[in-house]
Amino acid sequence: MATRKKTAPKKKAATTKKKTAPKKKAATKKKAAPKKKAASRRKKKAPQEILVVGSKVKEVVKANNMRADGALIAAVSEKVHELLQAGVIRAQNNKRKTVTPNDL
Repeated sequence: MATRKKTAPKKKAATTKKKTAPKKKAATKKKAAPKKKAASRRKKKAPQEILVVGSKVKEVVKANNMRADGALIAAVSEKVHELLQAGVIRAQNNKRKTVTPNDL
């Protein structure tokens, strides 16, 4: 009879941890809605197209030995929009489809 060699007991493969359900994330707090601004402020209008040439506006300001603020061109353009809108309304009230310099 052949003698059997004693072998070391087989090692178990890397022990696996029990699979547990993923932990639920704690409910995050909702951010509070921002507080409303004072009612005295005007609502912001949708941005309008710039109707003036910025370099020409700055040229006029510089000719008077002054400096132009970054928001000047947008402000001038907004005034032009207001002026044109007033002219359109005046022409409509006079039952005309043409805006003339007199309407401004």
